[in-house]
Amino acid sequence: MKLKSYILLFLSTAVISGGILVAGQMMKPTVVEAQSWKLHADTASETLLCSGTVERANEKTVSASCNLVVTELFVQEGEQVKAGQELFTAHRVEEASSAATQETYLRLWEEYQATGVIPDSAEEILAASAQAGQADSEEPFTVTSPISGTVNDLKILEGDSAAVGDEMMTVSDPQNLQVRLQVGEADIAEIATGQQAEITGSGFPGQTFQGEVLSISDEAVQQASTTGKETVVEVILKVLEPTAEIKPGYTVKASITTEESPDVFLIPYSAVLADDDGQEYIFLVQEGQAVKQPVTAEKEYANGLSVKEELPEGAHVILEPEGITEGMYIRETEGQPDA
Repeated sequence: MKLKSYILLFLSTAVISGGILVAGQMMKPTVVEAQSWKLHADTASETLLCSGTVERANEKTVSASCNLVVTELFVQEGEQVKAGQELFTAHRVEEASSAATQETYLRLWEEYQATGVIPDSAEEILAASAQAGQADSEEPFTVTSPISGTVNDLKILEGDSAAVGDEMMTVSDPQNLQVRLQVGEADIAEIATGQQAEITGSGFPGQTFQGEVLSISDEAVQQASTTGKETVVEVILKVLEPTAEIKPGYTVKASITTEESPDVFLIPYSAVLADDDGQEYIFLVQEGQAVKQPVTAEKEYANGLSVKEELPEGAHVILEPEGITEGMYIRETEGQPDA
């Protein structure tokens, strides 16, 4: 009988222990994994997004200062030149006979080409025209480059004539680029010279260039838009440290920082939810559990919003809290708010 009692006691103890273990497992709280963001003071910024076109900032047009004929050309399209370098020499043509002179030059040049005897320069044509009394007797003059840069839009050849004011070529600095923006009249009051910007575009995917507002036009103009006409103001943005990837003619977007406020506690937008009554709230992690915290937006920024409630620095805010309920146990992983 005594042995039987021991067996019964052992079995009872095992059953009770097993029940305690099962009950413990059943009572163990469910733990949910969630990303959290540590609240800290940051610089809050407001931005304005604009579209524009990249262009050369330092570009000079070389135009004919008088009626002339090019006697010798020293440069080619795309050639690098220095300021003061000779571009071409030319002969001045009297205004009264410029039309006849141009006709004579063209005819003589065609004759040279037809005979197969093409001169190294246009000096022989000038001499022939001078004998006919239709060219000026002055010595040729030389035109030099106004700046250092690249020759573009070359519109002349040796033997060509040009009238006063005709554009003959441009010289531009490829390392000096700017973006020409059109800013709506409702937003222009937010723009000021010296503001910083980030420049992005499909022509250089994955890259961002820094920019600075260089100038703001004194006048507004109307331009066509998808909704009719809109009033815009031209803004010039300097491209800081451009590389070969950003080219004149590209269409780009510029995000201009219009305001910065230091030491602001920002709540990431991805952390904010709203209930059926429109009350916004976030979840904080306190002692391993989710705690619902109602919030009231004070001001919205590009990188988050400030709230009227005083939240402790270092508080852990749950990012993307969909599915989280108050009281849930949280296993935190460090997250980053969406840009």
